[in-house]
Amino acid sequence: DDLQAAQEGLIQAEKMAALGKLVANIAHEINTPLGAIQASARTILTALDETFLRLPEVIRLLSDDEQQVFIRLIRRACQPKQALTSKEERQRRRALTHLLEDAAIAEADAETIADTLVDMGIDDEIEAFMPLFRHEKITWLLGAAANIAVQRHNSDTILFAVERMSKIVFALKSYAHSEASGQPTLARIQDGMELVLPLYYHH
Repeated sequence: DDLQAAQEGLIQAEKMAALGKLVANIAHEINTPLGAIQASARTILTALDETFLRLPEVIRLLSDDEQQVFIRLIRRACQPKQALTSKEERQRRRALTHLLEDAAIAEADAETIADTLVDMGIDDEIEAFMPLFRHEKITWLLGAAANIAVQRHNSDTILFAVERMSKIVFALKSYAHSEASGQPTLARIQDGMELVLPLYYHH
């Protein structure tokens, strides 16, 4: 009896250890997208405040034609950005700076514009935006465009994080339900792996 009780105690301890690890993994998996949502929401709020302040001035500063170029620039900046290494970013900044300087834009302005464009994920079709780049308030205008693009990209981040959390909750719910039923059922290995892997994503 003592031996059986000890064995049962060990089994229970192993179960609790496994459960503790699972709970820790789930907490980590949920906290990560929650952190992304929180950071993105704060960035959106800041950018939104800036946008409200700048948009009236943008309308006042730009002609009708320049406003159309500005809108095209925003649409381009709101497209998904390609992930770049630090080396690739430096190369694109140098290339854009040379291109802008060749278009008779002052060196200091060309460097600032190139930096902002690379941050916004724009490094092609530059000729279409050149009339706007020659505006005396181009640095300020690019800041206004970047604020709008930031809101779009961070909204995408929030949607991705929410989708990630939904998968985790679904996997946990399905996993817990299958464990609690106590009834033997036919199991598909693939389905089981697809449920468990999100819960142990980082392990």
